[in-house]
Amino acid sequence: MTITVQDKEYKIKDINWKQSRHLHHLHTQAYFASSISDGKIDDLKIDFDKFYKAMEYAIEIAFNEPQESLKDLTHAQIDEVGQIIMNTYLNPVKKNGNSD
Repeated sequence: MTITVQDKEYKIKDINWKQSRHLHHLHTQAYFASSISDGKIDDLKIDFDKFYKAMEYAIEIAFNEPQESLKDLTHAQIDEVGQIIMNTYLNPVKKNGNSD
């Protein structure tokens, strides 16, 4: 699969079911302290250590050699790529062309 970030294309590996479940778990833990009622977020709290752990896991899945694939990027650019990869893995496009 291919993603585009800042006009650059990256070929990333597909995620399997077990990896997807683990990524979902890590990502959910980042928001565990948030307060949600009636489907609305009342108080958003993000544990950035857990968020980054989820994002790094997504990057590790995506590339055989993450350091090599992202070596020319700044840390902020790596974070942007990582967030897009994580969102792509967490919200896959279905056969009908959208993620819902």
